[in-house]
Amino acid sequence: MDVTTVSAVISVRYKVQWFAPAFCLIPRSCGTQQLVDFQQDYTWTFSPETLLCDVRTSAPNLGVTLLLGGLWVTSCCLVFLEVYARRLRRNISASFFREQAQRRKEYLMRKTERKKKKKMENQVTRVHVDDDTNEK
Repeated sequence: MDVTTVSAVISVRYKVQWFAPAFCLIPRSCGTQQLVDFQQDYTWTFSPETLLCDVRTSAPNLGVTLLLGGLWVTSCCLVFLEVYARRLRRNISASFFREQAQRRKEYLMRKTERKKKKKMENQVTRVHVDDDTNEK
C-alpha cells in the first residue's frame, strides 16, 4: 500500500508587553515595555504506514467501569425520585396555599370525570355500532 507522506508546518508567534497604569502618573515613565517577542516554526512529516501501527487491546479499567456503573445507577434513581420530588413539592405548597390546593383538586376531579364520561360515551357508541353490524 503506497501512501504518500504528509508534511505539516505550524508557525507560532507571540509577543508579551507589559503596561503599568500606575506609572502613568508620571508622564515620562508612561508606556509599554516588550518582555518577549517569540517566533518559531515547527515542521512534522507524517508517513502513514500500516506497519508502524501497533494495535493492542487492553482490559477495561476496573475503576472506570465502576464509575460508569455508578453513574448509570444514580441516573436511574434520579428518574424515579423526580416523581416523588414533584409530589413532595405539591404537598409542601398545598400546606401553605390551601385554597389553591382545593381549587387544583376540584379541577383534577372535573378533568377525570370528563375523561370517564367520554370513555363511557365511546363504549356506548361501539356497542351500538357492533349491534348494527351483527344484525345485517
